[in-house]
Amino acid sequence: MPTGATLLILGSFPGKGANKEGDWYYSAKRNQFWKILSGVYPNETLKTIEDKKKLFEKAGIGIADLFLKVQRKRAGNLDKDLIIIKDNQEAILEIMENPQIKKSPSPVIL
Repeated sequence: MPTGATLLILGSFPGKGANKEGDWYYSAKRNQFWKILSGVYPNETLKTIEDKKKLFEKAGIGIADLFLKVQRKRAGNLDKDLIIIKDNQEAILEIMENPQIKKSPSPVIL
């Protein structure tokens, strides 16, 4: 998480077709995450992992997945079909100990 991060994007686990070597968060071809961020930050280039990390550092955005290992009940990417095998305890503890992350009474769920 970038030093001074005040915003947090928290996911569950990478979807099928994502996180192959050289990919970073939300990298499945059908995922619209980076296209949406390109619209929010139109002056930023988000083609490489380094581009994306630089934006998050500059904008004070942290990103993490809650789980390190899961099993899928079905072939899709729905979170309701995940069987959690191992939590991402290190990331969760870092997030909980970060007093700078803004708390929202109603988080945005996509």
